[in-house]
Amino acid sequence: MKTPNFWQRVQAFIGKPEGDLQAWREYLLNIVLIIFLLLGSLAYVSSMRRALAQGVANFGVSIFTLAYLLLFVVALVRRIPFKVRAGVLIVMVYAVGIAVFFVAGLMGSGRIWIFTFSAITVLFFGLRAGIASIVLNMGTLAFFIWQVSRGQLLFEQQPISDWINTTVTFLMLNTVVTLSQGALIRAFEANLAQARAVATTLEQRVADRTRDLEASIAVSSRLSTILNPRELVTEVVSQIQKAFNYYHVHIYLLDESGQNLIMAGGTGEAGETMLARGHKIPYGKGLVGRAATANDVVLASDVALEQGWLPNPLLPETKAEIAVPIRLADRVLGVLDVQQNSVGGLTEDDARLLQSVANQVAVALRNARLFEQTQEMADREATLNLIGQRIQTATDVESVLQIAARELGRALAAQRANVQLHNPGSPMRAAQPNGGSAPFSEKLT
Repeated sequence: MKTPNFWQRVQAFIGKPEGDLQAWREYLLNIVLIIFLLLGSLAYVSSMRRALAQGVANFGVSIFTLAYLLLFVVALVRRIPFKVRAGVLIVMVYAVGIAVFFVAGLMGSGRIWIFTFSAITVLFFGLRAGIASIVLNMGTLAFFIWQVSRGQLLFEQQPISDWINTTVTFLMLNTVVTLSQGALIRAFEANLAQARAVATTLEQRVADRTRDLEASIAVSSRLSTILNPRELVTEVVSQIQKAFNYYHVHIYLLDESGQNLIMAGGTGEAGETMLARGHKIPYGKGLVGRAATANDVVLASDVALEQGWLPNPLLPETKAEIAVPIRLADRVLGVLDVQQNSVGGLTEDDARLLQSVANQVAVALRNARLFEQTQEMADREATLNLIGQRIQTATDVESVLQIAARELGRALAAQRANVQLHNPGSPMRAAQPNGGSAPFSEKLT
């Protein structure tokens, strides 16, 4: 593992903002405290050298030492709560400003310190605290003006009028900057909140998309195991409704004439009722017919505004609908129709997802039909082989005819089968087991 360098350690100590306003405040507090600590160290060393050179060890030096140690602790001990660390810094800045005012009056840097006092107050504690700091500054400067007017504080070439003019100007500037800073912080907080909302929305969309993809994969996996077309359609509508929590799902298949879309599967009692009634939709009518005609998805976020929509009394809560063609290349096999009970409850995301599912249904339906056809052909071959084997066991013509009639009738599910022999020049006759000449007939029911 690579050892971090000095700057990487400093960055790790300061920390990184995690996106909310409080994290940014803690980050800025760490930076400000380190800057004050470094500058304070220089000032402390310089003051101590001067005091040692002059042989002075007074109360002021002791206070300065204690203040520096306190700054050292709040700057480096991160376990101390944020409000305590920020509060100590703010109080120290204000105290320095007051001390400079007492020593140098207007000629010193006291105004800068109390200006900084308001700036860091609104930065770390918000606009209300910043306004309170302005009020405190006004009281502080009013106190000094009062003391100067009484002659209690005397500063060379600093008449009372200069104090008043400077104070008014300073407070105006202090107020404007503090309010502007507070507004910027509020705007920053609002932007952070908006960014978090967007991030949350994106995360939710990713989660929903992941859930939908997982559900789609589960549906696809289930479809691949079903080789009976009727069972396939029933399973599709059930799986889709459960996976995506839709109000109603049904599938229509195009009949051989291509004129009607016959309902082949539907969910709930409404689906069972429509199946029992042989529900169908003419080709080109309604959303289902339009999807089949256009070979494209038809989405109605609000069916009340959709022209040509066909309401169904069995589904009174339908508010949105998607009709998705079940297609192989350009050939439409049917339509997957999904309905939701809320306006806007179906979106383009649902349309894309359902089109993917419909494509899988088309492949599964083709495979199921091919399997069914293959199974029918295999059954026919087996039947023909069985008839051939039994015919070979017959000992006379009548037995051959009897076996042929019986087995063919059974294979074709006929109620009666007969075999007639044609002798050129004479009426068509059928041999019977007893040698008669009447047509041979076998009743199979």
